[in-house]
Amino acid sequence: MNYLQGKYIQMTDKLEICLTGLPGLPDTVFEITEIESLKLEQVKNVTIPAGVAKLDSLQEFSLIYCPAKLQLLALNHLKEHLKVLRLTFESSEEIPMWMYTLHCLEELYLTGPLTNEVSKTGNLESLRDLRVKLQAFSTLKKLTNLASLELSGCDLERIPSAVFSLNNLQELDLKENKLCTVEEILSLQHCRRLVTLRLWHNKITYIPDHITKLHTLETLDISFNKLKKLPSRLFYCTRLRHLDISHNQITSIPSEVNILPGLQFFSDVSEHEESSMYGKYDFFSGVFWT
Repeated sequence: MNYLQGKYIQMTDKLEICLTGLPGLPDTVFEITEIESLKLEQVKNVTIPAGVAKLDSLQEFSLIYCPAKLQLLALNHLKEHLKVLRLTFESSEEIPMWMYTLHCLEELYLTGPLTNEVSKTGNLESLRDLRVKLQAFSTLKKLTNLASLELSGCDLERIPSAVFSLNNLQELDLKENKLCTVEEILSLQHCRRLVTLRLWHNKITYIPDHITKLHTLETLDISFNKLKKLPSRLFYCTRLRHLDISHNQITSIPSEVNILPGLQFFSDVSEHEESSMYGKYDFFSGVFWT
């Protein structure tokens, strides 16, 4: 570790610098030109200067409860170089508009409430919150190079329609939201490269039959939901290699599970019987045992 203006800089295996609780962003950061990842947590009054252009190796940027502005030259540099962006925020108003201009971005991780309920009073403040919410969703489609998208703890009740326009998307993680139904999962067939779908830690009560349209799916995590049964059509997603349905209320598995030729991981631990109900697939005999 190095010492910088009263705070520690942590150097990790991927040359990451982590700054926490600083009153501002020290200019000396931009003298360490080998930086690959920059993480700012609760740093106040952050404006990323043109000096960030010195960081030719910078590909990952994290802002943890740290709203930040960019100077124009800094924005132009990040447009060309940044591959991974991680944002943690307390309200959707803290999502920077410059995020939607990062057309080379390949991975985006958002943690925080994206939605705000419109109050019954219909006042101007609630309408402004709704406009921010809709803007946050619709502009996601501009990030056309995204291969991985995580929307964690964003209070989502539906899968944002903008996601369906991300043609290069390979991984989608919607953990810890408020999803109860996922009828719109059919539209994910437009994401023709999608191989990983994680819907864990939600309130989903059923999976629609048309999940079978997700022909490229290899990993599906629907653990920690409110599922009582599985559609037999799920097992016609024949590329599935990893399936986690644990911590639900499922009491039986459709016999069609034997259709899956490449299944390598299967977990069906019941939320009520975690110690005694654990199904495993025997690839030699072709049957499940408990």
